[in-house]
Amino acid sequence: MSKHQKKNKSRNFLPLQPQNNIAPLFFSRFRDGYLLTNQLRDYIFLSVREFQDFLDNKIDHHTNKDLYNILIKKSFIINSSEETFISESASKLRKLSAPLFIGTTLHIFVVTLQCTQKCIYCQAAQDPKKPTYMQSSTVNAAVDIVMQSPAMHLTIEFQGGEPLLNFPIICKIIERVEILAPKFDKKISFVLINNFTAMTDEKFSYLLQHNVSICTSLDGPKALHDKNRPYLKSSFDEVLFWTKKINHIYKEKNIQKKLNALPTITKHSLKYPDEIIDTYIKLGFDSLSVRYLSPFGRAQQDWLTIGYSAEEFIQFYQKILARIIELNLDGVSFQESFATMLVQKAIAKKPINFMELRSPCGAAIGQIAYDWNGDIYTCDEGRMLGIVKDYSFRIGNVFENTYTDCVNSNTSSMMVTASCIESHPDCSDCVYSPFCGICPIYNYTQHKSLFGYMSSDYRCNILKGMFTSVFNLLTSKEEHVRNIVSSWASAQVNESQ
Repeated sequence: MSKHQKKNKSRNFLPLQPQNNIAPLFFSRFRDGYLLTNQLRDYIFLSVREFQDFLDNKIDHHTNKDLYNILIKKSFIINSSEETFISESASKLRKLSAPLFIGTTLHIFVVTLQCTQKCIYCQAAQDPKKPTYMQSSTVNAAVDIVMQSPAMHLTIEFQGGEPLLNFPIICKIIERVEILAPKFDKKISFVLINNFTAMTDEKFSYLLQHNVSICTSLDGPKALHDKNRPYLKSSFDEVLFWTKKINHIYKEKNIQKKLNALPTITKHSLKYPDEIIDTYIKLGFDSLSVRYLSPFGRAQQDWLTIGYSAEEFIQFYQKILARIIELNLDGVSFQESFATMLVQKAIAKKPINFMELRSPCGAAIGQIAYDWNGDIYTCDEGRMLGIVKDYSFRIGNVFENTYTDCVNSNTSSMMVTASCIESHPDCSDCVYSPFCGICPIYNYTQHKSLFGYMSSDYRCNILKGMFTSVFNLLTSKEEHVRNIVSSWASAQVNESQ
């Protein structure tokens, strides 16, 4: 064991080592070697011998020129002055962290909590007898706050319940934003999250006219989807009908827009990885975003029926990836969104603005949720807790507060502090730290602490398993597998997931 390993045997992080030109890095035992990463989102797999030689400063342009050059290129070895290396690295890190400096970009409008379905994993269940519809006065005040964000590119996302049940308010939001955006020099994207049960030709025509992107829920084949998302009739048939119709119209009108769909994985889903993928392909989708089930709302109450262990989910996820690799080898263009996002972070160095995998997370400084009654929350997860009268993450009200009030609130500050992964004791030396993120609200609900206990945490174990699955492919001994996965760096990724 080298002196550096002895010094760091209880930690998997090496600070700057100017005496042997080793840059700061994370490492972990990985298969039959070691995986190395750094804050610049570079990675490399080294055999045990290579790793030992690396630590002992035995790799140079004489002993192993190719590996030496790769380690320099990926910023694991410093071949310049320490000051130059730090300055160049700071510039690269600033670009990777660009989304942190632009202000709140995602603004979620929960226009109603009323819904047409009774999903078995619902996190936003509401008494159907209690009307929960956003009013015009709330819209005016909320849109004014949206325009106060310093971000120049804003996304307005409509959620529920089923948001199309309050379609007039969606129209009012769109039209008010379209009037105000030019005055504030803002570029706006609209996204509708819906289940299609309340869609009509008239509504779709309006959404098309105003360039609204549409995302729906699709849990897999008909029997699985209908089991997860009960409806008066087949909810799958509604998705099938509108997916085909919308895709046909997009193609007919040559509209460069894609319909998106998201599945939620329950225990019932675990047996059908191939069938889920086949359903997506048959309906014309070119990607799948595999989302693990969070133990909130009804999902937490019925966890023994619909939940699963982290290990069970990871086995399912690995089957999904294996099938996608097979499809890609057969010439079918299809990706999984989490894996694609990770590849783009690691290879393309794209500053992906996925709120849950930022440090700090997107709460308040990246996204804000406006509830139907005008209450403002750090994020949609915080808003969901408000449904059960836990207002810990409420940061204001549209009639009482400004954007500045909300982002400068004590709650927003605590969220930023709690989600800085670099300073979390359980995360600061994790090999996946440069790619991961902390969700303080998840920690709050599961551990009664914003900081959580990652070593035994369900979400952490799932994310580690997903990262490991993808890095296994990126560092595969089979070149064709590495090439396929690396090619995802240029694929379009859905950051909203």
